[in-house]
Amino acid sequence: MRNDHSKTVAAFFFFGLIAISFAIPSTLSQPESKSQDGPLKLTKLEKHDLKRLKKLVNQDCLTGSTKYDYSNEALRDLSQGLRNCQDLKRYMPPTSREELNSDKDIAKLTSKYFNLVHSLEYEVDTTFHLDFTYLFYDFIVAKQRSSAYEDTNVLQYIVADCALRSHSGTLYMVGPLFLTQLILSDDVGEDVKAMAFERLEETIAFRFTGSSGDNTPEAWSETLNLLSKKVFS
Repeated sequence: MRNDHSKTVAAFFFFGLIAISFAIPSTLSQPESKSQDGPLKLTKLEKHDLKRLKKLVNQDCLTGSTKYDYSNEALRDLSQGLRNCQDLKRYMPPTSREELNSDKDIAKLTSKYFNLVHSLEYEVDTTFHLDFTYLFYDFIVAKQRSSAYEDTNVLQYIVADCALRSHSGTLYMVGPLFLTQLILSDDVGEDVKAMAFERLEETIAFRFTGSSGDNTPEAWSETLNLLSKKVFS
């Protein structure tokens, strides 16, 4: 089974940033972005919660503060993602090579990402989890050295997806953190926001769904509802 999200990312990336020899069609179905009565209005409490969420996630991954003690489970999970993100240097493997220093490396890493995704047998196939882990670290190094990384927010989606597919404890909640940053950013297009939200929503649902059914905490349900208003209003 091919990954629909990755097909969508490819369509944005290949036509918007780098000409690579193959293109992947977009299959993302866009929900209605506005109600018939106009944009969705946030309540005073929702505005407060949104401000709190932004304060947490809109920090630099490698330098932000993690001095938070959240009772809200969603914020606590994202805070853990920020902590793990700040520990990246400790776990950075030697495969993150010094030669990752040019804009062309972004294209090479992205091409490798799509090749890995299209080699998966099914959506949650973990065969290449180590490859995605090392690819994530290489992207982080390239981000620090290449101006091309700043050209598109689709790249952040790709890096978030690598973190999710790595299944590494050291990258726990880093993917959802990056996706939430995209959703809350004022500089990201509606299509990318919608793509990031769909990936985040599915990730959280998969995490809390088991043989006993859907056990998604109320805090996460409320957070996803709040983010959906940010994306589709």
